[in-house]
Amino acid sequence: MNGFATRLLAVTLLLGFAIRIVIAGDIDEDPTASNGDIWLAFALGVYHDVWAFVLLLSPVAVALLIAPRSAPLVLFLMCVVLLVVSFAELFFWWEFAGRLNRLVFHYLLFPKEVVVFLEEQFYVSLYAIPVAVVMYGVYRLVRGRSVRLGRPYAVGVLLAAAGALMWVVPLQGSDSRKVNEMASNGYLSVLHAAATDEAVWHGQYWSPDASVAVPALAQVPTERLPGVKHVVLVVEESFGGAVWRDPEARGRYLPEFSRLMSDGLYFSRLYATGSRTTRGLEALLNGFPPLPGIAVTQRDGYERLPSLPRALAANGFHNIFVYGGWPNFSNFRAYWDSLGYEEQTSRHDFSPDSFMTSWGVADEALFERVREEMNRLSATQERIFLTTLTVSHHRPFDFPEERIAFPASERRPEYALAYADWALGNFLRRARFDSWYEDTLFVIVADHGPTILGDGPVPAEGFRVPMVFYSPRHLASGRVDHLGSTMSLGVTLLNLLGLEDSEGLYGTDLLAHPAGVVPVEHDYEVGLVTDGGLTVLHRTGDISSWRYTSSGLARTDVDLAAGARAAALIGGAHDWFYGGAP
Repeated sequence: MNGFATRLLAVTLLLGFAIRIVIAGDIDEDPTASNGDIWLAFALGVYHDVWAFVLLLSPVAVALLIAPRSAPLVLFLMCVVLLVVSFAELFFWWEFAGRLNRLVFHYLLFPKEVVVFLEEQFYVSLYAIPVAVVMYGVYRLVRGRSVRLGRPYAVGVLLAAAGALMWVVPLQGSDSRKVNEMASNGYLSVLHAAATDEAVWHGQYWSPDASVAVPALAQVPTERLPGVKHVVLVVEESFGGAVWRDPEARGRYLPEFSRLMSDGLYFSRLYATGSRTTRGLEALLNGFPPLPGIAVTQRDGYERLPSLPRALAANGFHNIFVYGGWPNFSNFRAYWDSLGYEEQTSRHDFSPDSFMTSWGVADEALFERVREEMNRLSATQERIFLTTLTVSHHRPFDFPEERIAFPASERRPEYALAYADWALGNFLRRARFDSWYEDTLFVIVADHGPTILGDGPVPAEGFRVPMVFYSPRHLASGRVDHLGSTMSLGVTLLNLLGLEDSEGLYGTDLLAHPAGVVPVEHDYEVGLVTDGGLTVLHRTGDISSWRYTSSGLARTDVDLAAGARAAALIGGAHDWFYGGAP
């Protein structure tokens, strides 16, 4: 092998090893992650990084075969890719506890918004010059005196790269999701995501034979709230997490929500279906199970999905979405139009003097706009369904000073959560003086958890989120402690209001079923959370079950009944979406 190729291989392996050192130091102690697994991850990592090297070298090989003079420039570009991917891998791990994956394609669709996010949150412009110097230095180190590769070697590299594109997938040697992510790399993970056909279910996921029955769900009578005229759905960005689960921290950072938990109907064991806002909205507003891959709201044909706003519109509600962020990020405007929202706002509809981050206006400005819209609409509309999505508890965790007892300048997530809590409480206190307040049901729920927790194939521990139904005049306080899913909000709300479901929302009434159906998804793995733990359908066609222990999830005997229910629910929804089957 020529000298420059050897040096490129060495740099690729060195960077891959350094990234795995960082990840290994960041992996929590878990019964599924042993020292042997971690050493195996380093060994598999060498194998994966060699394939990454082949992919990086292949454009240089093409250049050497057809335009040798361009080879140095192509090599420079590959060195840039190598370093950019290495930095991105670290940021991705710290943010998503995984390697680069299908989210790369999602973010590439919104370059303007992403550039603004990166600049405000990570000050990337400050690193531009030193990073450029490092990139050039790495290129000079790799290049050496010349860029040459014999024709047989170049052809061999191209054949190997073609094989990698078609057949190579990251190998997994552990029950630990984090260890498997550590062993992989972003190149193979992104290629695997690109090659995965999300429209295919049958033959990829386990399905039960005729002997496995899906048990029926128990049902109890549920109350009705015929006096409620309006519904205000507050979707709190990344609300809850470790702060909400810890009573001491909750009292310190979430005093307003703590009061709502006591004064309203509190759901303590609710699970989001995934870890992204698009997943959260798909569950809450479409009442739809999480199909493997990206949220269905980001796929062609999302307009056909069932819709809670349309179901409410059929019962006389006027729908409005009050948002203070980018209107086109994640295709929000078109998506909300398809749901049946008759009006929308975005960051462009707020005063330039409003406190604003790269994600949108501060929660207090958003909630003040909610009050303005409710006051305006309630003068002419008999019934209103208003939905709002907050953004303050999100990177960069900026919020106005002097609202809470914690300094905004430190940009700590728990302080931003405390501000979000203050803004929520301030909104409800001010709304008490509005004419529509007493006839309104407030639903406060998180779209997803703030962090990915746990080491199972689906990190469902981090999916648990809080929800409160609050209507002092119409709804008694209480607590619902059985399992439930955010996917079931629509069915529960319609039943609670005594309204017809004209859309065919999925889910179960959270007040009528003491054992709810709780589907979850992560990185093409799907399954159900149950009282006993978690049952997962893997894209390899396997099925596994996991039980909760004091330190995380551990494998247990396969729960075929839970697997059958997951296959029926998620596989059935997949068939409906792609085949139109009922």
